[in-house]
Amino acid sequence: MIDVFIIVLCFLFVWVIINSLFLPNLKEEITPLPYPRVSLLIPLRNEERNIEGLLDSIDELTYSNVEIILLDDHSTDNTVALIEEKRKFMKPIQLMSGDPLPSGWIGKSYACHQLSKKATGDYYFFIDADVRLHQRAIERCISTMQQRKCRLITGFPHFPTSSFLSQLLVPMQHFIVFLHLPLMVANKTTSPLFSAAHGAFMFFHRKSYEEIGGHVQVKQQIVEDVQLARNMKAHQFSVLLANVTTTASCYMYQTNKEVWEGFSKNIFNGIGRSFLLGSFIIVVYFLFFVSPLLLASFGVLTSSYVYFLPLCIVVLIRAFVDLKTKQSLWLSFLMPLSSLFLIMLLLHAMIAYVTHKGFTWKGRHYS
Repeated sequence: MIDVFIIVLCFLFVWVIINSLFLPNLKEEITPLPYPRVSLLIPLRNEERNIEGLLDSIDELTYSNVEIILLDDHSTDNTVALIEEKRKFMKPIQLMSGDPLPSGWIGKSYACHQLSKKATGDYYFFIDADVRLHQRAIERCISTMQQRKCRLITGFPHFPTSSFLSQLLVPMQHFIVFLHLPLMVANKTTSPLFSAAHGAFMFFHRKSYEEIGGHVQVKQQIVEDVQLARNMKAHQFSVLLANVTTTASCYMYQTNKEVWEGFSKNIFNGIGRSFLLGSFIIVVYFLFFVSPLLLASFGVLTSSYVYFLPLCIVVLIRAFVDLKTKQSLWLSFLMPLSSLFLIMLLLHAMIAYVTHKGFTWKGRHYS
C-alpha cells in the first residue's frame, strides 16, 4: 500500500514540474512608439497600513504615459489624509471619493467600476493597495501582451508573509494553481472552465474590458477576478495567467484574523459553492498532504524509514513551487500543517454557507 502511495505522489511531483512550464514570466521587450496610455486603477478602503508603501512603489514606475487614479471607498481611518500629505512630493495622481454602494453590488467591484469610468487609458491596470510593483511592471505587461496577443494578463504575486496563518495559507495559492489548474489548457485555449486570476494584478486591454461589460457583469460576485477572466474567455479573448512574482509583491492578509476572514470569504465561493468539489478537496488534501506526516510518525515508532518517503516527496513538491514563485523555501516543511489549516478553512466556509452566517470583510457583510 505504501508503494502505491509513493507512486501517486511521484506522479503529482512530475505533473507539477511539467505544468509549471506553461506559466510564463513577464518579459520586457522594447515597446514601440508611441507609448500607449495606461490607467493604473487602485481601489482603497481603510488602507492606512499600506498606503505609504503603495505610493512609494507607484512613484518609482518608469513608464511615462500613465495616469494614476485612486478611489477612496469610504475609508474610516487615515487613508485619505496620508495620501493628501504624500502626494505633494510625488508624480501626479488623481484621488476620487467613491459613491455610496448601491444595492446589488459588491464593494470592490463597484469601486473598480467607478475607476474604469474615470480612466482614459488604452489599458486598464487594476491592482490592490497591498501591492508593490517593480518599477518596470507596466513595460513588462505591455510587452508581454503585444507578444502573446492576449487581452488580459493576471497572476499571483510574490507574497511576503509575517503572521502564523499568513505563512501557512497565503503561499498555498501558488501551490493550488500549480497542482489543480492545467496551465497549458488555461493559457492556450479560451475555455472559461480552465481559468484562474488574482484581483491584485489585472492588466486589461481597455476595448476588450468594455466589450465584456467590465465590472458591471460581476457586480454580485465575491470572487470577481476569476469571473472576469471567464467572461473574457467566453468572448473569445485570450487570457494569460503568468508568473508575476518578479514583477509584483502583495502584502496580503498580514494578521491571523485577516487571513481567516479573507480566505473564508473567498475559498468556498472560489469553487462555485460546490459541496461535492469541496468534499473531494478535503479528502485529497488530507490523504496526500496531511497523512504523510502521520506516516512519518509511524515510521519513527517502527523504525520503518520507508514511511518517511511520502513526507519527503510532499516537501519536495512544495519546495519546487516555492522556488518557482520566490517564496521562502523553509515554508515547504510546513506543507502538512498548511494543508490541515486549508481543510479547516474550507470546512468553516462550507458550514458558514449552510448556516447562512456569512462573512465580514472591512466592515461589510457578505452572505
